[in-house]
Amino acid sequence: MISRGNGTEPVRSEVTAAGAASIEAVVPKERVSAVFDGIIAIAATLLIMSVDISSTDKVLSFGDFARAAHQILNWLVSFLMVAMIWGQFHFIFSHSKHWDMGLMALTFLQVAAVSLIPFASNVAGDHPESVAAAIVFTGVMAANGYILTLNAWLLRRKTHLHVADSSYHHLHARIHAQAATYSITTCIAIAGSIFHHPLWRILAWALCPLLLVLVLRSSAWRFRHDRVG
Repeated sequence: MISRGNGTEPVRSEVTAAGAASIEAVVPKERVSAVFDGIIAIAATLLIMSVDISSTDKVLSFGDFARAAHQILNWLVSFLMVAMIWGQFHFIFSHSKHWDMGLMALTFLQVAAVSLIPFASNVAGDHPESVAAAIVFTGVMAANGYILTLNAWLLRRKTHLHVADSSYHHLHARIHAQAATYSITTCIAIAGSIFHHPLWRILAWALCPLLLVLVLRSSAWRFRHDRVG
């Protein structure tokens, strides 16, 4: 079916048997990527609002920055996690020819979870001694990780959308690595916050990207070893 938009160029729209345009025809894959990238950029920018350097005197001093060290570390870890989520999403995204309705729904759920990161970072930065604030921060980060894992799991099942035969293996490895990484990090962050100090969440989530890399490399090594064997 060919329809004309604003009178300039014809717009092609694929129509299903039910007479409704398919989601991948109405919303191109590139537009989904642009929306997600825009939300990531906004979230990363808003994170700096969680840092409040308050002066105890008329003149700002290095001591004031030292007192706000936990807020600066909180911003750094949050920014690192936003960048990690962006990279994970685009890895999954690159293995699909199109983005169908189910994947679109999960993507908007991911966008909602990403939009909560500045809020969680601000709460945790304002209340560094609060276990509740640490758990809220950990919950938001864990939610983002599990939604990413669910997205990869759903795409793995839709083999007709895969860009290559190897996509199934790559998605399979990513699902297990992400599930393990976010589960381990969540447990360490919550246990450390409850039984030691709420700032344990910073250490736990700071190590999350490194843990993911180690798990992925371990999975890749096992896969090559199994193929050789």
